[in-house]
Amino acid sequence: MVYCLKVRKVHGEAVLKILRKHGLIDYSFKIERVNEYLYIPVKIGDFEKLPLEARKVSVGLIECKLKKRFHVRTYKDYLVDKIPKSVFEKLPTSYDIVGEAIFIRLQNIPEKYWGYIGEALLKLHRNKKAVYAIVGETVGTERVLPLKLIAGSPIDKTVYVEHGCRFVVYIGKTYVNPSLSYEHKRISEQVLDCEKVLDMFAGIGCFSILIAKYKKAKVYAVDINPYAIKSIIESMVLNKLKGTVIPILADSSKIHGFLHKNFDRIIMNLPGLSHNFIKYALNLLSDEGGIIHYYRFAYTSLEPVIEFVREVPKYNRRLIKVMNVRRVLEASPTKSLYVVDFYVT
Repeated sequence: MVYCLKVRKVHGEAVLKILRKHGLIDYSFKIERVNEYLYIPVKIGDFEKLPLEARKVSVGLIECKLKKRFHVRTYKDYLVDKIPKSVFEKLPTSYDIVGEAIFIRLQNIPEKYWGYIGEALLKLHRNKKAVYAIVGETVGTERVLPLKLIAGSPIDKTVYVEHGCRFVVYIGKTYVNPSLSYEHKRISEQVLDCEKVLDMFAGIGCFSILIAKYKKAKVYAVDINPYAIKSIIESMVLNKLKGTVIPILADSSKIHGFLHKNFDRIIMNLPGLSHNFIKYALNLLSDEGGIIHYYRFAYTSLEPVIEFVREVPKYNRRLIKVMNVRRVLEASPTKSLYVVDFYVT
């Protein structure tokens, strides 16, 4: 029950204006219209404490049973009456929006509720076309993310926007992680004009194209996934680039056969397997020295540093400086993704 000011409709607008001015409307309930009367929910239960100008044109203050106003803040608000409390409490608070698609991890949620969750997300994000459940981790060197459509219509490809760049994404065939957005920007801002950059595991080109959009650099974007290279080529058309991107469909363990040893900067973003490619990166770095951005899943920040440092002398290189160590994101309760920036000569 809530206290309501009963007012004839003819005086409704005037009374609402007075009550708004004094902050007396209880917006958690809906105003009800019955015949020629309005029932306006108010915050106080004493008629004499209401503004005189409102009292003059009101019938009186009574207790009413009004409908609660439904405020949607998150997708969960659509699921209160559809999912058991025990499941509701486990619903994830975060998800990724990639162009017209939404990706969400639902490992702890029974599959019979996935459809409800997908529909709730589409209600909240009315301009999106599909919701996909992430049903596993990225697979193989092509880094394909296993997905299952749980709401909406299947999408072949979409356009993902990040830091003013537009990227073509083939859903279920290429890898994209919006959580790395800061890293893409951080690295691009460090690159100098005229640098020669090697992006060893380019994916859809989030590092490569962002660098070339804002810097007059030459970026070699290498990936073993043909859809990733196709995405890069299509994305190059969508963006006005200051620099140059050279897409290469290849295994990064074999590119030393046709790329020269003259890169100023190498990006190694293949966290699960990057340790297998350290020797190739060291062999492709310029003899004058350069920077390697090394991404690695690890239990502590020291692990990727020690791993890389041990490899450097094996290939007649010299580690000059560990420039930066950063925890990028949590991969599991015990394991995180780290990036280490090394300067090597």
